[in-house]
Amino acid sequence: MCPLQELDRIAKSIKEVGQLVPIKMYEAQILDGRNRFAACQIADVEPTLEDITDSVPDPYVYVMAMNGDRRHLTHNQLALAAAEYSRYLERTEMNGRKRDVAAKLFDIGARTVGYARRIADEACPEVVSRVESGEMTLVEADKMCKYPHEDQQKILNGTYEPKKRAEGREVAPTKTTDKGSVRSQIIELQEPYRNMRGALRRFKMIITQEIQKPKIGMHVKTNRNRLSAAVEELLSCVDSLTPAGFCVTCSRKGCDLCNHSGFLTKSQYERMKAEE
Repeated sequence: MCPLQELDRIAKSIKEVGQLVPIKMYEAQILDGRNRFAACQIADVEPTLEDITDSVPDPYVYVMAMNGDRRHLTHNQLALAAAEYSRYLERTEMNGRKRDVAAKLFDIGARTVGYARRIADEACPEVVSRVESGEMTLVEADKMCKYPHEDQQKILNGTYEPKKRAEGREVAPTKTTDKGSVRSQIIELQEPYRNMRGALRRFKMIITQEIQKPKIGMHVKTNRNRLSAAVEELLSCVDSLTPAGFCVTCSRKGCDLCNHSGFLTKSQYERMKAEE
């Protein structure tokens, strides 16, 4: 919804020249034109509605086509909308990975959609509201999902008191110890690193093709060789950061062993296995 001042301007226009664009309705709900509807109420004008249920196969694609470029949605708002779209796709007979389809439509990462979907499904309403307003990041909200709704609310209010073991250490909340679930979480953690590696590989291939072009100045070739070496160094960094397993020492909360990240890189994981 746009600011009240903008609504007043739209209402004044509607009162003077009428409502020029109908409000689009889909299955008895406003699909496009919420601001126009609110402005009509302010102007005390009967809104003009148009039912497009039968002519629109996918309401999300329609809304993005109509509003995606002219609405200044934040990254968090796009992510939550994509999460809602992935839920909508699950009710259809569409084949394929719903999260990837939603990510493509909203032009965001598939992992971001995964964060937003988990937040939409497992976070309490106030956490979702804070994400939408930008007060809380997707990563921060995702961490909140480890707790039940009651504890999430306490954390937001600053009244949460973690349970303590006999020796005084906090018990980390864990939803499940199912191996399949842990494996899927590791795969999700690895996904952005794989995407970075793929992008860097493609970048390096372009540079290599440029280097091999004939008739280029030596200074250009030297710069391209340096750029290629820098990409190779980035690839090495990505490899060293790619998670291979969760840190069992800190129960995924973060410690010196895992550099306070909650998960282990390939080299750390192999070192721990060797020590066992």
